[in-house]
Amino acid sequence: MNILYLPGNSVVNKDEAYSIKSHLEAKGHKVTVFEWTHWGDENIQWNLNYEIEKIKALNLSTYDILIGKSIGSFVSSKLVSDSLIDPKRVILLGLPLDSALVDISDYSNCIDKMGTNIVIIQNTKDPYGPLEDVNSLIKDKTGVKLVLKEASTHIYNYPEDILNALM
Repeated sequence: MNILYLPGNSVVNKDEAYSIKSHLEAKGHKVTVFEWTHWGDENIQWNLNYEIEKIKALNLSTYDILIGKSIGSFVSSKLVSDSLIDPKRVILLGLPLDSALVDISDYSNCIDKMGTNIVIIQNTKDPYGPLEDVNSLIKDKTGVKLVLKEASTHIYNYPEDILNALM
């Protein structure tokens, strides 16, 4: 499968993204890790519209799977919500629902569009995405698969869970 991976906002997410890429590619998948503009220059502020324009230049129709971690999960949801990409499956890692950068309605719209083809992997005590908020987001949504991981971090280096979510 051809996978687009949108990592977390901070450059510390880069190693995690490439670790997951390595695991998935070892299983025969092709993975593109999108690198946020500010990763190359810490003086640049993250800009949603600018990043979406850069992502749109990737020929989004070639991707079967969309994976987003943290702010990447929000951007993934926005891309689906705005009909900019139509993947077979969306995997969201670590929803940062308490961030001022995200719009909950984009998550909701994405979940509605993807139906049973969406998997959310969430740490039970993620400091940026309280489990209660995730449960509230999906409570009236049918078919969403929620995979809970016992952890109190915002680290989502779970290649085996991601591989399982591809099935």
